[in-house]
Amino acid sequence: MLPQASSQIYKAQLRFHDEDENYRCLSTLNFGNYFDENRKAFGNLKVLNDETLAPQQTKSFSAEKGENIILIPLVGTIDYSDDFGNKNYIKTEEIQVLEVSEKGNFKTRNPYETELINYLQIRLESDSGNQNSFDKNHFDFGIPNELFTILRNEGYSISIGIFSGRSEGIYHLKNKSKGAFAFVINGAFEFQNRLLESRDGLSIWDVSEIEFEALSENAILLLIETRLK
Repeated sequence: MLPQASSQIYKAQLRFHDEDENYRCLSTLNFGNYFDENRKAFGNLKVLNDETLAPQQTKSFSAEKGENIILIPLVGTIDYSDDFGNKNYIKTEEIQVLEVSEKGNFKTRNPYETELINYLQIRLESDSGNQNSFDKNHFDFGIPNELFTILRNEGYSISIGIFSGRSEGIYHLKNKSKGAFAFVINGAFEFQNRLLESRDGLSIWDVSEIEFEALSENAILLLIETRLK
């Protein structure tokens, strides 16, 4: 029997929905003017948005001091720029991190003529240095059925993996004082005896390890281990 753990499920169909003809944002946690008592930040994790941008369109965002802003393309390439002098193209199987030491703005642009792009925007609180930091890392889905770390610092770590049907895994938290937030990018998982389907989220704490099983082919899981407050 699995040990009891505290948890909360965030169903995909209940996410906050902000959409116009150029942009769609589905927010798992509170974002912008949207607030729900049951969707507050989980530890350092403040924002988890599933965003889609129409061809040749640009979306502007404000960035607050003390945030780490993470972009992970799921479909297509992001043309990125910000007030801090950074410009970049972010492709699938890449993750970009901006550490913000002063308030500013950044933009995501869809460079394609006819195709949509889809990406995750994640924001976490940062207690690192007083200077802006900008970095991009590549990861590879070439090794299936393995949850591997794509970003790590003292406050949080982010892991991702692609799994075949019925494959199982165990995630060991690096620190028992932290919690984990799982987000299903594609497919379905049984996660600590809880069913999670595509774009569902789950926060879980008071546990040292987490068992999961993929219930579909090419199921993709993102997991954020974060310091709890």
